Amino acid sequence: MGLLEHLYTKIFIAIIEDGERIDVATQVISGGKKDDDFQSFESLEELKSYIQDLLSESPYYYISLLNNCSDQGALPTCDKLKMRDFADVSLSVSLCMDKKWALYSSSGLLQALEKRHQSYGLDYIFSPFTILHHFFKDKIKEVLGLYVLIQNESLCIAVFSQEKLEFGMYVVTDADEIALTQNSLESSGGFEAGLDEVEDEIDFDDLSVLDDIESLDDIETLDDIDSIESFEDFTEESDEISIQEPETKNEESIDNFNLDFYRFNLIQEALKKFYSDDVYKSAFIEAVFIADSVGVDSDLKNYLEEELFVTPIVRKINLAQSLLYLTKDEVAHAS
Repeated sequence: MGLLEHLYTKIFIAIIEDGERIDVATQVISGGKKDDDFQSFESLEELKSYIQDLLSESPYYYISLLNNCSDQGALPTCDKLKMRDFADVSLSVSLCMDKKWALYSSSGLLQALEKRHQSYGLDYIFSPFTILHHFFKDKIKEVLGLYVLIQNESLCIAVFSQEKLEFGMYVVTDADEIALTQNSLESSGGFEAGLDEVEDEIDFDDLSVLDDIESLDDIETLDDIDSIESFEDFTEESDEISIQEPETKNEESIDNFNLDFYRFNLIQEALKKFYSDDVYKSAFIEAVFIADSVGVDSDLKNYLEEELFVTPIVRKINLAQSLLYLTKDEVAHAS
């Protein structure tokens, strides 16, 4: 880090795009003082205006983005030839993690992300698997478990054993498909009937199935940090009283129930692939850990507990703040 950089204000910006919402965590360091801020926007133009105002304060800034490309994942090998056994990575960039496992993402979609944010430029694009791995670093060292990062419009699902990834899947959730799931369940006798049907798909009593980076300009992914703090989400309660309040709450409850069931179904499908596909070294899941960035209801936890016979541990995570910490650590290691 040069002398001039010590004299100038430094600005760190972390961006999370999740559906129609864009969360941004920032930290401005000037004269030894740290000024933290958190903002949410509904449009890219609002985000651009906010960032441009920040960047006018100093030429020393670092901007990171959480990768939300649909074509990305994590593989239990760093061997580029063996990667082909798990996924088509011919049009992807990859990064080996700890010489044990790898991240990959579509090079075309990464370039599209760069173009989307070209007015200010991206210094880092981080994988959600990196967030998940370091958020549960204390557990991954010891427990063979299922780890899930939940966002509004995606699920990052992984199985780790002794710090090594055994299975990884990234799923973009589709609002239209969620609606179809709800309609299907309602027409077939309700949510309970639908849940019973899905539970029959995997028999966990029968465990016979258990027998270098290609870089883009200025795109990096972090591969080492000691710890990440978790943050409690904010909730706001309305002081207004409405005679329709009971009905509104009931509708919200149904929607949340349906969404949790949909997420459970996707997690179950991922587990089915892990247990049944011969390319994975299947082992019995000892624990379930969920990084919750949206505020899931207890229904999802109950579904998983009934299916896997373990009680899931749910930790709240502020993704923008966690990404900000990763960004600062990466800059520190690069200096």
